[in-house]
Amino acid sequence: MARIALVVSVGALALACTSTPNNRTFNYQVKSDVKEVSPGHWVGPWERRGVCVRMLGAKDEEAGIFTADGTFDGQWTSPTTVSSCSSKLRATCTYADGSSHTDEANLTCKLGPDGKLVFEGQGVFVKGTGRFEGIQGTSKILSSKHLTPPPEDMSYDVVDFKYTLPKK
Repeated sequence: MARIALVVSVGALALACTSTPNNRTFNYQVKSDVKEVSPGHWVGPWERRGVCVRMLGAKDEEAGIFTADGTFDGQWTSPTTVSSCSSKLRATCTYADGSSHTDEANLTCKLGPDGKLVFEGQGVFVKGTGRFEGIQGTSKILSSKHLTPPPEDMSYDVVDFKYTLPKK
């Protein structure tokens, strides 16, 4: 399905690429320094790695390397109640030809029915290289599922990108 703009940063002057693939990441936690700083309050940095997949149509896709890092800040009032929870992240997908796009996002989180954190939020593209140079648009998490518990904390995310690229 084609769209005029993709989600990640707004404001291109000239449009050349206008597609909206469903994007997926399969990733896992490689580092977490999130620690309890006071009773029920957890804060700290984290890093994740994995694979990002751009869906280019019904049958075509392009896979790349996914890297992300950010910070977490969560406050629990009980083991089953989150009173506040947020995460800031910077995520990059790099493809076989060396082209990449990077977005930054502010996320909120809550406990899902299975007791695992569910993240929601939007981001803005802040950098592109190669064929993504000049990218502008937004990203939005459509769904996020944590498949295994920490320390691996493997997850599967579906993200909608809306972006424009300048004419070359």
